[in-house]
Amino acid sequence: MSDHPDGGGGCGAPERRPASDGRAIFDPGMQVERTNLAWRRTVLALVTVAAGGLRLVWGSHPVLAVGGAGAVLAGALALFWAAGRAHRRAHALLTSSSDDHVAIADGVLPPAMAALLAICGVLALALVVLGRVPIVVAPR
Repeated sequence: MSDHPDGGGGCGAPERRPASDGRAIFDPGMQVERTNLAWRRTVLALVTVAAGGLRLVWGSHPVLAVGGAGAVLAGALALFWAAGRAHRRAHALLTSSSDDHVAIADGVLPPAMAALLAICGVLALALVVLGRVPIVVAPR
């Protein structure tokens, strides 16, 4: 152990401290867990967008409201499942004793999120163009 107040070495990198069972902690900053929590917050935001869109459009066009909210909710659930799967895979790779150097992330989540946000944008644009949702401009 070093005498540095944050427990790290001279370069600012944290020292590997043993876990409660005596093994070295593989990820002292818990980046994998923080990433998983960030994806969960993002999915929660998408569910909120779907619920808000459903409430906003329900009175004027219920079929479009249910279809759009259903599509966004289905995409959000798929992202939630994929993020959980990626977390479990990364955790298993980091805790395994194998020396295989494989990529932890498969790169599917960011393009999937971009596609889902594009769907939300197209739905919002369609509602504005169709005149189903009034555009409110704040007074200056």
